[in-house]
Amino acid sequence: MTAIADPQILEKCLGLLGDLKVGIESAGPDSNRDLAILTKLYGNCTTRNEKRTLFDRYRISLSIANCSEEQQQKNRSASPEQCRRGFLEELEGEIRRLERYKSIESEKERLEALRRYVPDSSQPDRLLRYEAHHLRNIDRTESQLERLQRMRLGQQVLPKLEVHHSMS
Repeated sequence: MTAIADPQILEKCLGLLGDLKVGIESAGPDSNRDLAILTKLYGNCTTRNEKRTLFDRYRISLSIANCSEEQQQKNRSASPEQCRRGFLEELEGEIRRLERYKSIESEKERLEALRRYVPDSSQPDRLLRYEAHHLRNIDRTESQLERLQRMRLGQQVLPKLEVHHSMS
C-alpha cells in the first residue's frame, strides 16, 4: 500500500482503514473483524527486512495486549489500553499518509490534463512559419495597394522592385 495508482482502489483502502478505526474506537480490538480488514489491505504475508506494515504492528499490539498482567509486568510491556491507543495513532498516521498521497495524485492528474493543452515542439515552429508567410503576404498586398492608389491619384509610381536570387 505504499503507492496505489488507481484512485478507486485508494478510496476503497481509505474506507477500509476508516472502518477499522471506527471499529476499534467503538468496540475495541476484535481480531476476527480487524484481521479480515487488514488481510484485505495487506494480504497474509508478514514483511521481512522492510518497514513493517500496519498489519504487522496490529499483530504485535494484539500479542502484547493478550499477555497476562503477570507477563506484562515482567516484560514491562504496555497495557492493552496503551496498545490500543498506540495502534490507533499508527492507523491515523497511515490514513493521513494515504490522504496526502491521494491529494498529490489528484494534483498530478490535474497537471497532466493541463500539460495536454501545451503543444509539442513541432507545433510552435509550424505556427511561426505560417505567421511569417502571412506577414509577407500582407506586406506584398500593402505594396500593391499603395502602387494602385498612386496610379489612381496620378502620382508618380515607383518602379516595381523585384529581387531574384539563386544559389549557384
